[in-house]
Amino acid sequence: MSPPGWIRSRWWAPVVLVTAAFALFWPVLGLSLLSDDHVAVWRTGLHGGPWRTGFFRPLADLTIRWGGVLHGPDALSYRIFNVALHGLNTWLVLVLGRQWLGPTRGPWAAWMAAVLFLVYPFHLESVVWIVGRESAMATTFSLIAVVVLGSDAPAARRTWASAGSFFLGALCYESALLLPLIVLPLVATRQPVAWPRFGPWALAWGLAVLAQMGLRMLLQGDMKDSYGGGFFAHDGLTYLFNVPKVLGRLFLPPTPEPGEQVARFAALLFVILVVIIVWARRARRSPGSMTPVEALLWSLLVSCVLPVLGGVSTRTSESDRFLYMPSVFLALLLAFALTQFRNRHLRNVSFVVLVAASVQFTWKGLLDWKAASERTAEVITSLPPAPAEGRLLVQGLPDNIGGAFVFRNGFAEALLLAGRDTARIVVVPPDTLFLDRTAAVEVGAMDRVYDLSEQQP
Repeated sequence: MSPPGWIRSRWWAPVVLVTAAFALFWPVLGLSLLSDDHVAVWRTGLHGGPWRTGFFRPLADLTIRWGGVLHGPDALSYRIFNVALHGLNTWLVLVLGRQWLGPTRGPWAAWMAAVLFLVYPFHLESVVWIVGRESAMATTFSLIAVVVLGSDAPAARRTWASAGSFFLGALCYESALLLPLIVLPLVATRQPVAWPRFGPWALAWGLAVLAQMGLRMLLQGDMKDSYGGGFFAHDGLTYLFNVPKVLGRLFLPPTPEPGEQVARFAALLFVILVVIIVWARRARRSPGSMTPVEALLWSLLVSCVLPVLGGVSTRTSESDRFLYMPSVFLALLLAFALTQFRNRHLRNVSFVVLVAASVQFTWKGLLDWKAASERTAEVITSLPPAPAEGRLLVQGLPDNIGGAFVFRNGFAEALLLAGRDTARIVVVPPDTLFLDRTAAVEVGAMDRVYDLSEQQP
């Protein structure tokens, strides 16, 4: 039985999914700038300069600059861009699902994947945090590259167009640099779609890698940046411990209770093992080929390299932006798993339960970002002026609320955006403020100490 025409039609799909993204994230569109947002908007958005050192994300920085030119420091306009981008990515997941999951499973599987990606609760940093758009933009260009590469356009056109899209994604965020590793075995085995020939693909994408490396050398004088280099500064044991943390955080919300973390992970591991055993017994594959589920598993594993290198928190939602690209392939995998249910009612109920649970966790995460925004605004508005003849020494700046950033960075820029004079306002690190000359910060007779740690958030 073929699906109804409104499922088969395509022109309306991006409109529906972008609208759904705005409906889901409507409560946080009015949030203030947060943490690094202040630095980006002040330095790049309003003044057109590089807003941070140690990063190579020029295309993402350009969107901050264009936003400053078009609408100034207005946080709402920046957030509209982020949410619309997430809606666009959701539609691209739908298109990729139609390609990879195949016509035998119908469009329902692709729509399930798109909805699961839309409401996925553990990548909110990339949507709510304005600076988090970097990882979402890299995913946009990566998805375009894979979708174009697997399309039915002429081989040469899709080979070079996909290489160009990959090149642009690598100018947004480091996660896009993993894309050649994701695509390599898929093109080599010509699964799960009819890819172009391996040789032309390797040439086009190899030139894109060289162009990206050359641009890095031209703009920053080095192949690596300090941020990316920091990913490789840990010992092997750290990365080994990061593997189960990333696996757990793909499926589970953060919790500050270690015992609860262990219990949740044990249950998750049991479920995963059962699924693997059942799938292995049912799987049928030809030698040298790759099934859709194997292609998805490979893509998920490779996309998780960045969160393993960078680390994710199991206590708060900090660094969940690392999970944005992996969540694409996780949503596709979950949709694939749902199509294996022969009982339609069981499949539909399972899908509804997954969506409902995801929405619940998403809203909980959005409440943390809302609280972080309120705390940010409260700190700025309640900050007293500096003494007429001395300095205002600010101590105890709140860092985050449940992983949602408050003032991890950007306090001075937040004051400047608010029209405050920062010349005599000094941020003092915790536990360094004393009244003797041997202290890290010497308090003058005319100085005033303002300790935010004494205030209730």
